[in-house]
Amino acid sequence: MSKKVKCCKCKNSMHWAIPVRVGEKNIEYAKYVLELARKSIVCGDMIPSRSRNIDHEQYCKKFKKMDDSLRENVEKCFENELLELEEKIREYEAN
Repeated sequence: MSKKVKCCKCKNSMHWAIPVRVGEKNIEYAKYVLELARKSIVCGDMIPSRSRNIDHEQYCKKFKKMDDSLRENVEKCFENELLELEEKIREYEAN
């Protein structure tokens, strides 16, 4: 019998692309991406790709377990990118 698996522990899960710069033309987009990226991931094995809540569990035929140390490194890097984006947004709004 199959069991539910967490999407965030799968090799097929992907994080969102984070804007590199924040300016007048993309400030609203940057805020939107920041909120979206904190709450969800993308299943890279589905066509079309679908976003999933970070805590989402499902029965999945294409689940491939990601090595825990790799997952921790990826999550740390992504968290740093989110913090940098948040700082850029704050700096832009302060000016």
